Amino acid sequence: MAISLAAAVAAIILSSVAAVFLCGALYLYLVTLTAAPPFAALVVGLAIITAAGLIIGALVIMSRRRPGSRMRGRTICADPGTVGQINDVGGKLGGMAARELTALAQAHPYRAFVLALLGGLAVGRSPELRAFLKETLRS
Repeated sequence: MAISLAAAVAAIILSSVAAVFLCGALYLYLVTLTAAPPFAALVVGLAIITAAGLIIGALVIMSRRRPGSRMRGRTICADPGTVGQINDVGGKLGGMAARELTALAQAHPYRAFVLALLGGLAVGRSPELRAFLKETLRS
């Protein structure tokens, strides 16, 4: 479970970084199209708010319970044997992400230092996050 959780955390981090770079690319593209920088920032901001709204809408739709459905006590996975395969894929993706992040950290050591410092400050500041990481690393 710790490996799949680590892969999920790595996927969230990588997706967040990708979203930041995509927003930056959209902003730079709009500025090069002779759009005023404030207008380009407005368009990027609206795109981010729209994406967040779509994600929230999808979560609301997926979390709705149907009146006649009784899901308590049932397993969600029809074939429990596939869970091991999914964990293997998650582990491989986590390994690929770790290699990519290591290469980026070696290419940009000062940025990696700042990110590690901010991550350490976040973990040091939050007792809940420390407890979660401690429990995750024990299992």
